[in-house]
Amino acid sequence: MKIQSYELKMLSAPLKTPFKTALRNVFTLEALILTLHTNTGYIGYGSASPTAAVTGETLPSITCALEDYILPSLMNSDLSVDSLAKIKRSIAHNPSAKSAAEIAVYDLLAKEKALPLYAYLGGKSICLNSDITISLDSPDKMLLDSVKAVRGGHKYLKLKLGGSASEDISRIDAVANSCSAILRLDANQAWDFETAKTVSDHCIARGYKVELIEQPFPAGRFDLMSRFKAESLIPLLADESVFSLSDAKRVIAENAADYINIKLAKTGGISEAMKLCEIAESAGMQCMMGCMLESPIGIVAAAHFACSSPAITMCDLDGVELLKENPVVSDTVFETGKIKPGKLPGLGITDIKFN
Repeated sequence: MKIQSYELKMLSAPLKTPFKTALRNVFTLEALILTLHTNTGYIGYGSASPTAAVTGETLPSITCALEDYILPSLMNSDLSVDSLAKIKRSIAHNPSAKSAAEIAVYDLLAKEKALPLYAYLGGKSICLNSDITISLDSPDKMLLDSVKAVRGGHKYLKLKLGGSASEDISRIDAVANSCSAILRLDANQAWDFETAKTVSDHCIARGYKVELIEQPFPAGRFDLMSRFKAESLIPLLADESVFSLSDAKRVIAENAADYINIKLAKTGGISEAMKLCEIAESAGMQCMMGCMLESPIGIVAAAHFACSSPAITMCDLDGVELLKENPVVSDTVFETGKIKPGKLPGLGITDIKFN
């Protein structure tokens, strides 16, 4: 099987409500959709979304990385697992662009074997429980959004935070005192140590159902993460601190987190994500399957991957639920707070509705 041609198209999909974090505000999902066409008739799908504040990538940079470096390395050569190494060597960094290519290649490899991607990776389809993101806003607005989510059937809420200790405690109080959901707190690197510890101690003292605190400090501050893990009674999830296998090894060596958040757009695709899961499992560390604000193709791929690794015990894959309408047709079932990949080969994608 050889790749004979490719297409890159822009996909824009409006969000139900603005996506607000300590790093950015987004009103419309933008994604670059990659379609690979082979000499055997199989079609592979991948996608990449710009998250400049995290990966440093923009739509122009993703396009350039794919068209000028990554895709030329794949054209007219036999497609195999070795193709993944070509993607990795083609250009430094650019994880979202590499992830788009890897996902499309894995989609093709699984289709060639007539297997769903999760089965090709050695897993089986399971029903994944995902949280829903509550965007950073006033306490009243976050309470309103949280109540709506819980009434709709959500059991896990991911609260976006990133203000002062008093501001964020007011947000948490508003939600925790009125909702029965399990809370995940995400400061997106915006806290200092005192703020994180104050918030953590407050939640413990109040008996709130806080499952974890995600990446409270800037990505490079492993020292603060290690100290916080040692002093906080709430587990710490490393996100922006872990892009690669070497990052994961450092987190484990420095005892800098309880959990690792794996995102295909951070790792550069499935092959590196597999390595992260393996080292986490060997260290007895659980992982979350996360996502950027990305297209349903990326969410479907992440769901398939989550079904393939026992190290992944938590999911933050709410990208599709945040959209007004899902433009990607697949046999993956999306219900409130639940995702289950289907049985069609590869990613199971049958159509994409572009604007």
